[in-house]
Amino acid sequence: MTHVKSMPIVPAARVLGILYFILGAVVSCFGLILMVVWPPDSPVVTLTALLSLPLAGGLAGFFGTALACWFYNQLAGWIGGIRVELEETAVAGQAPGEEAEIPLPSRGMEAEGEGKELTLDEAAAKSQDARSVSVYRIKPSPSGKRADREGAASAEMAVGEWVDLRNHGSKTLTTKGISLYHVVETGPGGGPEYRFVVTLPDCSLKPGEVLRVHSGRRRDLATLPSEDRAGAEWRTFTNEAGYVWGDRQGDTAMLYEAASREMIDWASFDPDPPEGVVLQRQGAKLVPVSAAAAGRR
Repeated sequence: MTHVKSMPIVPAARVLGILYFILGAVVSCFGLILMVVWPPDSPVVTLTALLSLPLAGGLAGFFGTALACWFYNQLAGWIGGIRVELEETAVAGQAPGEEAEIPLPSRGMEAEGEGKELTLDEAAAKSQDARSVSVYRIKPSPSGKRADREGAASAEMAVGEWVDLRNHGSKTLTTKGISLYHVVETGPGGGPEYRFVVTLPDCSLKPGEVLRVHSGRRRDLATLPSEDRAGAEWRTFTNEAGYVWGDRQGDTAMLYEAASREMIDWASFDPDPPEGVVLQRQGAKLVPVSAAAAGRR
Protein backbone atom coordinates (compact mmCIF):
# COMPACT_ATOMS: atom_id res chain seq x y z
CA MET A 1 0.00 0.00 0.00
CA THR A 2 1.17 3.53 -0.83
CA HIS A 3 0.14 6.51 1.25
CA VAL A 4 -0.63 9.75 -0.63
CA LYS A 5 0.70 12.23 1.95
CA SER A 6 -0.02 15.41 0.00
CA MET A 7 -1.16 16.67 -3.38
CA PRO A 8 1.05 19.14 -5.32
CA ILE A 9 -1.25 22.15 -5.55
CA VAL A 10 0.14 24.16 -8.47
CA PRO A 11 1.08 21.25 -10.82
CA ALA A 12 -2.29 19.54 -10.28
CA ALA A 13 -4.18 22.80 -10.73
CA ARG A 14 -2.23 23.60 -13.91
CA VAL A 15 -2.98 20.22 -15.49
CA LEU A 16 -6.70 20.34 -14.63
CA GLY A 17 -6.90 23.97 -15.73
CA ILE A 18 -5.51 23.11 -19.17
CA LEU A 19 -7.79 20.06 -19.41
CA TYR A 20 -10.92 22.09 -18.61
CA PHE A 21 -9.80 24.79 -21.08
CA ILE A 22 -9.56 22.17 -23.84
CA LEU A 23 -12.94 20.68 -22.92
CA GLY A 24 -14.45 24.17 -22.92
CA ALA A 25 -12.99 24.81 -26.39
CA VAL A 26 -14.47 21.55 -27.71
CA VAL A 27 -17.90 22.46 -26.34
CA SER A 28 -17.58 25.95 -27.86
CA CYS A 29 -16.88 24.46 -31.30
CA PHE A 30 -20.02 22.33 -31.10
CA GLY A 31 -21.96 25.40 -29.95
CA LEU A 32 -20.75 27.44 -32.93
CA ILE A 33 -21.83 24.69 -35.30
CA LEU A 34 -25.27 24.62 -33.70
CA MET A 35 -25.49 28.41 -34.04
CA VAL A 36 -25.07 28.08 -37.79
CA VAL A 37 -27.70 25.33 -38.04
CA TRP A 38 -30.18 26.86 -35.60
CA PRO A 39 -29.54 30.61 -35.24
CA PRO A 40 -30.35 31.79 -31.66
CA ASP A 41 -32.60 34.71 -30.76
CA SER A 42 -29.63 36.61 -29.27
CA PRO A 43 -26.61 35.70 -31.41
CA VAL A 44 -24.27 38.26 -29.79
CA VAL A 45 -24.93 36.99 -26.25
CA THR A 46 -24.68 33.36 -27.32
CA LEU A 47 -21.45 33.96 -29.25
CA THR A 48 -19.90 35.79 -26.31
CA ALA A 49 -20.84 32.95 -23.95
CA LEU A 50 -19.40 30.30 -26.27
CA LEU A 51 -16.13 32.17 -26.82
CA SER A 52 -15.66 32.74 -23.08
CA LEU A 53 -16.43 29.13 -22.19
CA PRO A 54 -12.81 27.84 -22.60
CA LEU A 55 -11.44 30.62 -20.39
CA ALA A 56 -14.14 30.09 -17.77
CA GLY A 57 -13.54 26.33 -17.79
CA GLY A 58 -9.79 26.76 -17.48
CA LEU A 59 -10.09 29.17 -14.55
CA ALA A 60 -12.66 26.97 -12.82
CA GLY A 61 -10.46 23.89 -13.30
CA PHE A 62 -7.33 25.64 -12.02
CA PHE A 63 -8.74 27.33 -8.92
CA GLY A 64 -11.16 24.50 -8.11
CA THR A 65 -8.37 21.92 -8.23
CA ALA A 66 -6.02 24.15 -6.21
CA LEU A 67 -8.66 24.56 -3.52
CA ALA A 68 -9.42 20.81 -3.47
CA CYS A 69 -5.72 19.93 -3.16
CA TRP A 70 -5.26 22.45 -0.36
CA PHE A 71 -8.18 20.96 1.58
CA TYR A 72 -6.84 17.44 1.00
CA ASN A 73 -3.40 18.35 2.35
CA GLN A 74 -4.95 19.86 5.48
CA LEU A 75 -7.17 16.82 6.11
CA ALA A 76 -4.35 14.34 5.37
CA GLY A 77 -2.28 15.97 8.10
CA TRP A 78 -5.05 15.29 10.63
CA ILE A 79 -6.78 12.05 9.64
CA GLY A 80 -4.32 10.53 7.17
CA GLY A 81 -4.44 10.54 3.38
CA ILE A 82 -5.66 8.15 0.73
CA ARG A 83 -3.98 4.75 0.57
CA VAL A 84 -3.66 3.11 -2.84
CA GLU A 85 -2.50 -0.38 -3.76
CA LEU A 86 -0.06 -0.55 -6.67
CA GLU A 87 0.68 -3.59 -8.79
CA GLU A 88 3.81 -4.07 -10.87
CA THR A 89 3.39 -5.60 -14.33
CA ALA A 90 5.65 -8.34 -15.54
CA VAL A 91 8.22 -7.87 -18.31
CA ALA A 92 8.73 -10.33 -21.13
CA GLY A 93 9.95 -13.70 -19.95
CA GLN A 94 9.17 -13.01 -16.31
CA ALA A 95 6.35 -14.27 -14.17
CA PRO A 96 4.13 -11.55 -12.69
CA GLY A 97 5.63 -10.23 -9.45
CA GLU A 98 8.73 -12.40 -9.76
CA GLU A 99 11.41 -9.71 -9.91
CA ALA A 100 9.46 -7.16 -7.90
CA GLU A 101 9.40 -9.42 -4.86
CA ILE A 102 11.70 -8.21 -2.10
CA PRO A 103 13.90 -11.07 -0.84
CA LEU A 104 13.43 -12.17 2.74
CA PRO A 105 16.38 -11.03 4.88
CA SER A 106 17.98 -13.73 6.96
CA ARG A 107 18.99 -13.17 10.57
CA GLY A 108 22.68 -12.80 9.73
CA MET A 109 24.91 -11.57 6.91
CA GLU A 110 26.81 -14.71 5.98
CA ALA A 111 29.87 -15.24 3.88
CA GLU A 112 29.13 -17.07 0.65
CA GLY A 113 29.88 -20.77 0.96
CA GLU A 114 30.61 -20.38 4.66
CA GLY A 115 28.48 -20.58 7.77
CA LYS A 116 30.01 -17.73 9.72
CA GLU A 117 28.43 -14.35 10.33
CA LEU A 118 30.23 -11.28 8.98
CA THR A 119 30.80 -8.09 10.89
CA LEU A 120 29.58 -4.85 9.34
CA ASP A 121 33.10 -3.90 8.20
CA GLU A 122 33.67 -7.36 6.67
CA ALA A 123 30.32 -7.20 4.90
CA ALA A 124 31.16 -3.74 3.60
CA ALA A 125 34.48 -4.95 2.21
CA LYS A 126 32.79 -7.92 0.55
CA SER A 127 29.91 -5.92 -0.93
CA GLN A 128 30.10 -4.98 -4.62
CA ASP A 129 27.40 -2.33 -4.19
CA ALA A 130 28.66 1.16 -5.06
CA ARG A 131 26.18 2.59 -2.56
CA SER A 132 27.82 1.55 0.68
CA VAL A 133 25.08 2.79 2.97
CA SER A 134 24.04 0.73 5.97
CA VAL A 135 21.77 0.71 8.99
CA TYR A 136 24.08 1.90 11.75
CA ARG A 137 22.11 2.77 14.91
CA ILE A 138 18.51 2.91 16.06
CA LYS A 139 16.56 4.26 18.98
CA PRO A 140 13.34 2.23 18.78
CA SER A 141 12.00 2.87 22.27
CA PRO A 142 12.27 6.51 23.38
CA SER A 143 11.33 7.37 26.94
CA GLY A 144 7.57 7.33 27.45
CA LYS A 145 6.72 5.19 24.42
CA ARG A 146 5.58 2.15 26.38
CA ALA A 147 3.52 4.23 28.78
CA ASP A 148 1.48 5.39 25.80
CA ARG A 149 -1.05 2.56 25.63
CA GLU A 150 -2.74 3.73 22.44
CA GLY A 151 0.53 4.21 20.57
CA ALA A 152 -0.39 7.71 19.40
CA ALA A 153 2.79 9.67 20.00
CA SER A 154 2.88 13.40 20.46
CA ALA A 155 5.07 15.39 18.07
CA GLU A 156 7.77 15.69 20.74
CA MET A 157 7.81 11.98 21.57
CA ALA A 158 7.70 10.58 18.03
CA VAL A 159 10.88 12.32 16.83
CA GLY A 160 12.74 10.71 19.75
CA GLU A 161 12.43 7.45 17.81
CA TRP A 162 14.99 7.34 15.01
CA VAL A 163 17.33 5.21 12.89
CA ASP A 164 20.81 6.20 11.68
CA LEU A 165 22.08 5.28 8.21
CA ARG A 166 25.83 5.57 7.64
CA ASN A 167 28.17 5.69 4.67
CA HIS A 168 30.64 2.94 5.58
CA GLY A 169 32.48 3.18 2.25
CA SER A 170 35.50 5.23 1.19
CA LYS A 171 33.72 7.49 -1.32
CA THR A 172 30.94 10.07 -1.15
CA LEU A 173 27.61 8.50 -2.08
CA THR A 174 24.10 9.73 -2.80
CA THR A 175 21.02 8.33 -1.10
CA LYS A 176 18.77 9.21 -4.05
CA GLY A 177 16.48 6.32 -5.03
CA ILE A 178 16.87 4.43 -1.73
CA SER A 179 13.87 3.69 0.47
CA LEU A 180 13.66 2.62 4.09
CA TYR A 181 11.35 -0.25 5.01
CA HIS A 182 10.69 -2.24 8.13
CA VAL A 183 9.79 -5.90 8.21
CA VAL A 184 6.87 -7.11 10.31
CA GLU A 185 6.49 -10.79 11.14
CA THR A 186 2.83 -11.72 10.60
CA GLY A 187 2.90 -14.79 12.79
CA PRO A 188 3.26 -18.58 12.29
CA GLY A 189 2.88 -19.50 8.63
CA GLY A 190 2.16 -15.92 7.61
CA GLY A 191 5.58 -14.82 6.40
CA PRO A 192 7.09 -11.31 6.61
CA GLU A 193 5.33 -8.12 5.60
CA TYR A 194 7.42 -5.29 4.18
CA ARG A 195 6.12 -1.88 5.22
CA PHE A 196 7.33 1.29 3.56
CA VAL A 197 8.71 3.94 5.93
CA VAL A 198 10.14 6.75 3.80
CA THR A 199 12.05 7.50 0.62
CA LEU A 200 15.40 8.98 1.58
CA PRO A 201 16.19 12.55 0.50
CA ASP A 202 19.01 13.12 -1.98
CA CYS A 203 21.93 13.51 0.41
CA SER A 204 25.61 13.35 -0.48
CA LEU A 205 27.05 11.38 2.41
CA LYS A 206 30.80 11.63 2.81
CA PRO A 207 32.61 8.59 4.23
CA GLY A 208 31.51 8.07 7.82
CA GLU A 209 28.64 10.60 7.67
CA VAL A 210 25.23 9.70 9.09
CA LEU A 211 21.68 10.39 7.91
CA ARG A 212 19.20 10.23 10.81
CA VAL A 213 15.57 9.37 10.01
CA HIS A 214 13.28 10.63 12.77
CA SER A 215 9.78 9.25 13.21
CA GLY A 216 6.96 11.79 13.20
CA ARG A 217 6.32 15.02 11.38
CA ARG A 218 8.99 17.54 10.41
CA ARG A 219 9.86 20.07 13.08
CA ASP A 220 12.51 22.63 14.02
CA LEU A 221 15.74 20.83 14.91
CA ALA A 222 16.39 23.32 17.72
CA THR A 223 13.42 21.85 19.60
CA LEU A 224 14.93 18.36 19.68
CA PRO A 225 16.65 17.09 22.85
CA SER A 226 20.44 17.27 22.69
CA GLU A 227 20.78 13.46 22.69
CA ASP A 228 18.60 13.27 19.56
CA ARG A 229 20.55 16.01 17.77
CA ALA A 230 24.06 14.65 18.35
CA GLY A 231 25.75 12.11 16.10
CA ALA A 232 24.26 12.88 12.67
CA GLU A 233 25.24 15.23 9.84
CA TRP A 234 21.97 14.85 7.90
CA ARG A 235 18.34 14.51 9.05
CA THR A 236 14.93 13.73 7.64
CA PHE A 237 11.50 12.83 9.03
CA THR A 238 8.97 10.13 8.15
CA ASN A 239 6.21 12.79 8.21
CA GLU A 240 3.80 10.18 9.57
CA ALA A 241 1.98 10.74 12.84
CA GLY A 242 3.07 8.25 15.49
CA TYR A 243 5.82 5.70 15.95
CA VAL A 244 7.31 3.42 13.27
CA TRP A 245 9.45 0.74 14.90
CA GLY A 246 7.88 -2.24 16.67
CA ASP A 247 9.83 -2.45 19.90
CA ARG A 248 7.50 -4.96 21.58
CA GLN A 249 7.97 -7.69 18.98
CA GLY A 250 11.33 -6.60 17.58
CA ASP A 251 11.81 -5.24 14.09
CA THR A 252 14.08 -5.15 11.05
CA ALA A 253 15.23 -1.96 9.31
CA MET A 254 15.84 -2.52 5.60
CA LEU A 255 17.24 -0.35 2.80
CA TYR A 256 15.90 -1.03 -0.68
CA GLU A 257 16.86 0.47 -4.05
CA ALA A 258 13.90 0.57 -6.44
CA ALA A 259 15.96 1.08 -9.62
CA SER A 260 18.00 -2.10 -9.20
CA ARG A 261 15.27 -3.85 -7.16
CA GLU A 262 17.91 -4.87 -4.66
CA MET A 263 17.96 -4.94 -0.91
CA ILE A 264 21.04 -2.92 0.03
CA ASP A 265 21.21 -3.65 3.75
CA TRP A 266 19.21 -4.74 6.79
CA ALA A 267 19.63 -5.06 10.55
CA SER A 268 17.31 -6.40 13.26
CA PHE A 269 16.76 -5.82 16.95
CA ASP A 270 15.18 -8.14 19.51
CA PRO A 271 11.85 -7.55 21.27
CA ASP A 272 11.61 -5.20 24.26
CA PRO A 273 14.85 -3.22 23.95
CA PRO A 274 15.67 -1.00 26.96
CA GLU A 275 13.64 2.21 26.93
CA GLY A 276 15.58 5.31 25.92
CA VAL A 277 18.65 3.29 24.90
CA VAL A 278 20.42 3.56 21.53
CA LEU A 279 21.06 0.24 19.76
CA GLN A 280 24.20 -0.02 17.63
CA ARG A 281 25.15 -2.32 14.77
CA GLN A 282 26.97 -5.56 15.56
CA GLY A 283 26.98 -7.89 12.58
CA ALA A 284 23.38 -8.00 11.39
CA LYS A 285 21.98 -7.19 14.86
CA LEU A 286 21.24 -3.92 16.61
CA VAL A 287 22.14 -4.20 20.28
CA PRO A 288 22.60 -1.79 23.21
CA VAL A 289 25.74 0.31 22.78
CA SER A 290 27.51 -1.28 25.77
CA ALA A 291 26.95 -4.77 24.32
CA ALA A 292 28.12 -3.68 20.87
CA ALA A 293 31.31 -2.26 22.36
CA ALA A 294 31.91 -5.47 24.29
CA GLY A 295 31.43 -7.52 21.12
CA ARG A 296 34.21 -5.62 19.35
CA ARG A 297 36.80 -6.37 22.02
